[in-house]
Amino acid sequence: ETNTKIDLPAENSNSEMILITGKKANCEAAKNRILAIQKELVKTHHSLSLLDNLMWSKTSQFNCSLSDNIVEDNMIVDPKHHRYFVARRGQVLRDLADEYGGVMVSFPRTGSQSDKVTLKGAKECVEAAKKRMQEIVEDLALVPVTIEVEVPFELHRYIIGQKGSGIRKMMDEFEVNIQVPPPDQQSDKIAITGLASHLERAKEGLLERVKELQAEQEDRNAIAARDAIQGIVDELEEMISEEITLDSRVHARIIGARGKGIRKIMDEFKASSKCPPV
Repeated sequence: ETNTKIDLPAENSNSEMILITGKKANCEAAKNRILAIQKELVKTHHSLSLLDNLMWSKTSQFNCSLSDNIVEDNMIVDPKHHRYFVARRGQVLRDLADEYGGVMVSFPRTGSQSDKVTLKGAKECVEAAKKRMQEIVEDLALVPVTIEVEVPFELHRYIIGQKGSGIRKMMDEFEVNIQVPPPDQQSDKIAITGLASHLERAKEGLLERVKELQAEQEDRNAIAARDAIQGIVDELEEMISEEITLDSRVHARIIGARGKGIRKIMDEFKASSKCPPV
């Protein structure tokens, strides 16, 4: 609810302190939420512990009721895989909590080389979440694969972005490597390399960026066409028409052989000239 990490003291500890980690405003919201739960429990003399309340999830797909015994279990996860679980503000961990009855998963602090991961929650939920995490880790150990995505060559430089900022952002977001072919190849294909579980999201993200760029390109073409038309209109509005009287006997000399004379005058002064029929 508050995008924070909440650490409770060990069961055999006499400490009554709960550690909340996150942004200041989020920590304050979590603190108020916990105090409100505590107040309600004291008021109603309910026997459930604060931890039971924090573990409860309305969206749980498992039958983990509040009366289930809360257990703590550990599993080993190679530190190189920790980033996957805690990336994007811990989205994977939030999904696990929603799916498995609010089970809380705690990873070692950033920079730590510990491979010990702690799970807390109802026993059935902890076991299910642990099994799912093992499956995820097995997927992460697979050999990366490469797919190609059709992207118009003229959009490649916009995909890359200024000094590569655009492509780096996508690679970080989707945890893949994106390879744009050299300009001299003028290829319409971009290669994405990564774990199979990441490729589909990366492909969708790349194609979505292509749609945005194409929409921007259409806007630019429309603006260019508008400006070109307006330029023609402005030029026409500046034109005037004037009649002059000339002796009809000199018309032929002005027109010249096959209109050569009159064309020369029009080219020189950028004007249109018409003489009445002889």
